[in-house]
Amino acid sequence: MPAREVAMPLHHKILPKFIAFLLFGAMLALSLPPAALADPPSEVRLAYAGQSLKVEIKHASPLPKRHYINRVEIRLDGKLVSVNKYTTQPSQQPFSYVYQVVAAPGAHIEVKVSCNVFGSKTASLVVP
Repeated sequence: MPAREVAMPLHHKILPKFIAFLLFGAMLALSLPPAALADPPSEVRLAYAGQSLKVEIKHASPLPKRHYINRVEIRLDGKLVSVNKYTTQPSQQPFSYVYQVVAAPGAHIEVKVSCNVFGSKTASLVVP
């Protein structure tokens, strides 16, 4: 007479697969390069008045000393006029930097904001 199979409870079948899935997911997350875990700047807003250019930046970072906006480039009518480098960013969101830029009405200002880990965002305006 053949031996009778004993039915295993459902949670005994699923639990080992679930644990293996969680371990695989954790290993995958730890093996990703930092760029895959970083966010580029999400928003850049510009305001120009009286030869002052205000650059408002939204860039979420739980570790602003390790993951931050490291570069702000300013172009005036297509010509690079300012490169500003940083090694950290303010923790409040959004944050702003103000630069002196002499521009005539109708001039085109373009600002590129770059993250030290991954990505950049560009915004532009025409001087009123």
